[in-house]
Amino acid sequence: MTLDQNQVRKVFLEGLRFCKWLLYSGATGLLVGAVAAAFHLGIDWGAELRGEHPWILYFLPLGGIAIVLLYRLSGMEKDQGTNLVLIAVREAEPMRAACPPPSPPCLAPPSPLCCSPWRWSAWG
Repeated sequence: MTLDQNQVRKVFLEGLRFCKWLLYSGATGLLVGAVAAAFHLGIDWGAELRGEHPWILYFLPLGGIAIVLLYRLSGMEKDQGTNLVLIAVREAEPMRAACPPPSPPCLAPPSPLCCSPWRWSAWG
């Protein structure tokens, strides 16, 4: 069986497409893996902090109040969360949600001003 030049070109282009997507998926895997590892380390750090300082649990209500205030300041008092996404997909309409203000930098973990995954872990 002989392949003409057009068929060889198609096979070559398919191989290039495969390599392109292999590189994209590898890069995505590395990025997501690095983020997951950092998240894991942050969760471990938060659990260790709570273990070393059990009195920090008394600040959980303050953390809850800070979260409620952040929701009210950003205009997301009646936020439906994931349900808003599901409704938007079902109705084929764009989501209409208030845009929260930019996240402030982490000041002192577990600061209520820190908008990061580690803050949520530190506040329970």
